[in-house]
Amino acid sequence: MSYVALRKAGAGADPRGVRAHISMIEPLEVDVGSAEELICYDAQISFMIVGKGNDCWKAYCNVDSWFGSEKDVDAYLANDEDGPSGGARLASDLCLDPKEYFLLVLSQRFRQTGMEWGNLCDVLMARTDTYESRYLQTIDTADLRDDQAMSRTRSYSKAASMLRQYHDTLSTTLDRLQDFLNRNEDTFKDQKDFQDQCGCYFRTIDIEFTHLSRWRQRLHERMQRFDMMRDGLLNASVLRESRRSTQQASDIETEHNIAGLLAGTTDSRLTTHGALQTQRLARSLVQERAIHFTHIFSSDLSRACLTADAIHNAQLGEKSSERVKAERIVLDILREQDFGSLECRPWTSKAAATRASSNLLDPDHPDFKPKETQEAMATRMNTFLNETLLPLLAADSEIGSKVAVVSHGIILSVLWRILLQQFGAGSVSLGPEVSASTGSRPLEYLPGWSNTGYLELDINCAQVRPDLDIPRSPNTDLRVSVLSGYKMLIRAINRKDHLNNLKRTRGGLGSTAFDAKQKSLEGFFKKPKIEVQNHKAG
Repeated sequence: MSYVALRKAGAGADPRGVRAHISMIEPLEVDVGSAEELICYDAQISFMIVGKGNDCWKAYCNVDSWFGSEKDVDAYLANDEDGPSGGARLASDLCLDPKEYFLLVLSQRFRQTGMEWGNLCDVLMARTDTYESRYLQTIDTADLRDDQAMSRTRSYSKAASMLRQYHDTLSTTLDRLQDFLNRNEDTFKDQKDFQDQCGCYFRTIDIEFTHLSRWRQRLHERMQRFDMMRDGLLNASVLRESRRSTQQASDIETEHNIAGLLAGTTDSRLTTHGALQTQRLARSLVQERAIHFTHIFSSDLSRACLTADAIHNAQLGEKSSERVKAERIVLDILREQDFGSLECRPWTSKAAATRASSNLLDPDHPDFKPKETQEAMATRMNTFLNETLLPLLAADSEIGSKVAVVSHGIILSVLWRILLQQFGAGSVSLGPEVSASTGSRPLEYLPGWSNTGYLELDINCAQVRPDLDIPRSPNTDLRVSVLSGYKMLIRAINRKDHLNNLKRTRGGLGSTAFDAKQKSLEGFFKKPKIEVQNHKAG
């Protein structure tokens, strides 16, 4: 039976260093320093009876007692209380039936486990309540954003990670106990007299199982709320940076973002100014920087398709001997986050969106559609990485590929975090132009992209310069990396020098919807080219 022992800091530490321990979540309060420092220790209890029959058997009980008062076996043997059952009976008055003794120990130790979980969850709920209160207070204000170091997102992520860890540990304990009882039901309930004699033990187990099942449900609900709040902070930060970029004329323009409306999966058309931005991007990559892509992946939404087409067409028009024919692939899995009922609603605040359509924001309304969660987006990007990018990297490891992924700000941020998790510690380094601009912000949380801005990466097996002290979130997944044999060099983050000196067309024309049939003024005054075509006779 696994549980988490909650103790005051400095008390009951494990001198063996066997059990992992972490600090309890700190409450989000002004006087945080006055909060009692608590430590959570992994702990477990194991019990086994072996023997040939009722007359010859041995019991083994392993208890994590470093967090209590008894530090060694002698402390248990110093009195007449039975150690394995936690003193439920006197050692001189033990029952001799091994099955009854097993149920006695199981019920008492399960009750102890229930008390430990109850103490932990009581404190956990009280402290996480402060996070939820803070979030609800700021959801309709300008405070619903994060700082440069993403400290709020990191604190919510840590809380969500801790909730998930405790939920999973408690679920494992309950599932194992339920499985054990199901497999051994005939062993313990084969005789009615035995059931009557040991009914109190079964009732204790049932009561504690019910209590712990309720705690598991509460942990699950709290975990879901924290995931939602963390997503809200991430999205608010990305959208706020995107809106600021739009106001500075550096974001790719569509009809919806110029109007301040959310357009996740909505197929919002580029404005005339947005089309000029994509052309600048294509010319910069292909003509000025001479980058020839072997693969161009894009979302199926028109604003991404037009950007990818501009790059593809610029590459096709190149007359260089190094011209590479790029494979152009459109994937709906690269779509932006689906905002559900918030699609096409004002992004300035939740209050503005509510005024726009209060019915559709009511979860009980039949037409309500929830927004796509962070986990669902991560699943999409894992699929794209595992089924598209990683096989491509493995197949072309000797030849070398230049890959462009043309998508959208929020989903690209998710893809970046998924990709970063594939690399081992010390295998990611920063280019000279990037080092000074990252500051204290963890690599997992890059600044929001201007959509014609791009992240430039080199991934290969070659040695790169020694790794810098790059800040990473304390909750970064430490699993064995898929790309453990590879190195990644980050050359640029949100590069957008191709937009320098790009002026908006006056008179409001730059904000009108882009029409591919329109000609620029330069196109009207150019002399037509005379082309000679050879046609095959017949």
